[in-house]
Amino acid sequence: MPKQTWLGVKDGVEGAAEAASLGLALLRKTKQNTWAELAAAMDAADPQVVRAFTTVSLTGRQLGLLDGEQLILQALRVSPAAIPAICPVCGYWVLADSAAPPSSCLVTRGCSGKPAKVVAATARDTAPDDSVDAPVDEPAAAEQDLDAQPEADGYAEVLEPWDNELPGPDPADFEDFDDADFTAVPTRPAPSPAVDEDPFA
Repeated sequence: MPKQTWLGVKDGVEGAAEAASLGLALLRKTKQNTWAELAAAMDAADPQVVRAFTTVSLTGRQLGLLDGEQLILQALRVSPAAIPAICPVCGYWVLADSAAPPSSCLVTRGCSGKPAKVVAATARDTAPDDSVDAPVDEPAAAEQDLDAQPEADGYAEVLEPWDNELPGPDPADFEDFDDADFTAVPTRPAPSPAVDEDPFA
């Protein structure tokens, strides 16, 4: 079985920057030029891509991050280089080639941040510490004893069975109906005899 490696990024790299770092490493590992080409190769079960993914493992959190940051991933290109340079202050990014990134933020007016170009994630022998695949000790669910729970004000009254009967209508409300004149109420006209005839007869 091929040796499994994990991908990790530098401390402090997160969000879109981490997704781009992981994406760039995957493109280089699978020898694909863009994220769209990688997706198409995966759909076609390209042997080279399949073989590459047998040696690379991603955590559940990393997979979720890649799924949620498709915008920046779709902008990646290996050659000619199109690498995001992300401002650490406002978070906006621009695409840079192989040259140095811009010395100041080009997106947000007055922003003091200096964009940094994304670098590819590196291979590691163990999963990142934030891996959701790592076993988590979950506390056992405590058995609830409803009788032992403290009663808030009015709590017991709400749960008590309803013993009172709802009051019925007051006959006095209907005493005027005996003399009411309903002749003015329009009635629905009788259907035309034509509707009973067979149109195909």
